[in-house]
Amino acid sequence: MKEVTNLNDFREDNRIKPPAHLTKKQKDRFEELAEQLKQHRVMSVTDVDSLAMYITSLDMHDKMVKKLNSREVQEDPYSLEQYSKLQDRYFKQARASANDLGLTISSRHKMDIPASAKPKETKFSKFQKAGGQ
Repeated sequence: MKEVTNLNDFREDNRIKPPAHLTKKQKDRFEELAEQLKQHRVMSVTDVDSLAMYITSLDMHDKMVKKLNSREVQEDPYSLEQYSKLQDRYFKQARASANDLGLTISSRHKMDIPASAKPKETKFSKFQKAGGQ
C-alpha cells in the first residue's frame, strides 16, 4: 500500500478509477498502468479518460491484428485492405494516447518528472558520476 503523505493525495488516488464502459480485462490493465503512472507522479484524475482511450484503442488494434492474420481475411483482398486501414487507425490512436501519457520512450524523455520522483543521491552515486557511469 502506498504511503499517503497528505489528504489531497489520498483523495486524488481514490478518484482514479477505470470507467464503467471498459471490459473486465481492460479495467485490469487500466488499474495496472494507473498504479505505475501514479508511482511516477504523472497520473491524476484528469488523465482517466486518456488512459481509458489508450487501453481501448490498443485493445481494438490487437483485435484487428488477429483478424488480419486470419485465413479468410488473407484470402480476400477487399477485407484485407479494410482491416489494414482499421488496424492502422487504432495503432495511431494508441500511439497518440501513449505519447500523451508518457508511455513511450520518447515521451518520457520529454517529461518533467517531479524532483521527489527522481532517484535520491547517495554517497555512491557521486562516484558513479565521476567515473562516467
